[in-house]
Amino acid sequence: MLITAILQFKGVKGWVCHEDEYDALVFDDPALKPTPEELKAWEVEFDAFLKSMEYKDLRKTEMPPIEEQLDMLFHDMENGSTEWRDKIRAVKAKYPKPVK
Repeated sequence: MLITAILQFKGVKGWVCHEDEYDALVFDDPALKPTPEELKAWEVEFDAFLKSMEYKDLRKTEMPPIEEQLDMLFHDMENGSTEWRDKIRAVKAKYPKPVK
């Protein structure tokens, strides 16, 4: 599964892999098959990408459902409160977007 995910992440075409093993990786054009070292470098890049996106999943677990957010916004507009903004800011502060 990891090899499949890495090759899809890189946008590589023309291959099949029936097992998650380098030797099981078959390319339509064998000259396009990455070396084990290239595949390892892509894995490092893929892992970094996943890590950089982790904050989104963490934020989703703490954000209120959209219906609740809309209700918060309505009440904020009605009474001048900042409940929605405060909740969203707290979650974003807890799980900041990584700096590139």
